[in-house]
Parts: sequence; C-alpha cells; structure tokens
Amino acid sequence: MTKYLSSYVDAVRNRLQEVEASEEISTTEINDSIELAVRYHSRFRPQIIVDDIAGSGVYDLTLPDTWEKDFSVILAVECPQGSRTPTYLEPKDWMLYRGTSGNPSLRLLSFTPSASQTVRITFTHTHLVTASTTTIQDEDYWAVGNLAASMAARLLAARYARVWGPVLNVDVVNYPNKSEQYLALAKECENIWRLHLGLPPEGAPSPSFQYGDWDMTYSWNRGLLVHKPEYR
Repeated sequence: MTKYLSSYVDAVRNRLQEVEASEEISTTEINDSIELAVRYHSRFRPQIIVDDIAGSGVYDLTLPDTWEKDFSVILAVECPQGSRTPTYLEPKDWMLYRGTSGNPSLRLLSFTPSASQTVRITFTHTHLVTASTTTIQDEDYWAVGNLAASMAARLLAARYARVWGPVLNVDVVNYPNKSEQYLALAKECENIWRLHLGLPPEGAPSPSFQYGDWDMTYSWNRGLLVHKPEYR
C-alpha cells in the first residue's frame, strides 16, 4: 500500500508517544519535520528522473523543467537517443555551463544533435511526499518515517531544554529529563534510518582506509616475484 503524507504523520506521532502520549507538537511542525527528513533522505537515496531534450542544431541544450537547480546531478547522457545499443557520452564530452542567467545548460563538447535527434539525460531529484503523491518507495517508508520522527524529537528536546521550570515552586515536570528522553529517541530513530541505508550509526567512527604504493621492481631493476616474466 502506497504511503502518503498522512501515513508519515501517523508514524511520527506513534514514535513520539514512546516518551509521552500528548499533543506537544503541532501538525505543522510534524509536516515540517517530514519535509526536512525527505530532503535529507534525498541526499543519500535521491529520486532518479529520465528526461529527453530535443536537438536543434546547437550544442548548448536547455535543461528540462524537471531539473532541480542546486540539487540535481547528471548520472548519464545518452546521445543520440534511440540506438538499439545505447550510446552514452563520456563525462569529458559534456559539462554544465552556467551563463549570465544563472541557470545552467547542458553543453555538449564533442557532439551537436540535429533537429531530428534527441538527447536523453538521467539525473537526480529530491523526493516528494504530499497528501496524494509520493516518490519514496514503500520499502523506504519506515526508515524515512523514523528519520522524520528523529527531526521532530530533536525539536521537542530543544523546546524542553529552554524551559527553566514551572511557575509554581513545585517540581511538577522534570524538564531536563524529558529533553534527554527526546534526544535519546531522536538518536534511536535516526539510527534505524541509517541502518536501512547501510550507514554507520550516529557517533560511530568512520571506516578507516589507507593508500599504499607497491613497486613492481627493485631499484636495481630486478622483479619482486620469483618467476621469470615470461612465466607469470
């Protein structure tokens, strides 16, 4: 079943109730948390769009309306489109050129498509979740829902961290403790999303790596291997 905005709102509220079942956060704030989570998720698993650009005998091509400025990244350029075996341009054969308008165009450096030819580009785009539309696949729903809950929990943690105490001289609510509980929930929810994407948990050390240089011969031009070159 496809998950729309209402499903994500329910997911966020259900996770927040693990601290306290109350109306401590507005629907607008939850919607903002979902939007932020969707955009953040898009950085790691973006929507992939394929669109065509009609040739016109020029090498500077206007990007399609589906192109998202300052986010979209081109993954492939098929030019010309339509061959049985797709012909993809090498990255050195095209570039994004930014003119005086500030909007980039696709500049082809080694080919100029005619009016009868089409250029097909594959690029990234942020996801969208509304009341009746979604581009996030169902298998990512629970992970993104947890990421949105993490954003909302951090908002509540900050809210309780700003509260100095009750008006009366009675310790009615332990505000610092609630702030810590929401922070703990936020980390737990984000780690569920990270695990789903194969990312290390929050605060975990990054994988280590090291570069090395392995010389294939000694300085006196003798090989490192025992066998003669003709037998290798």
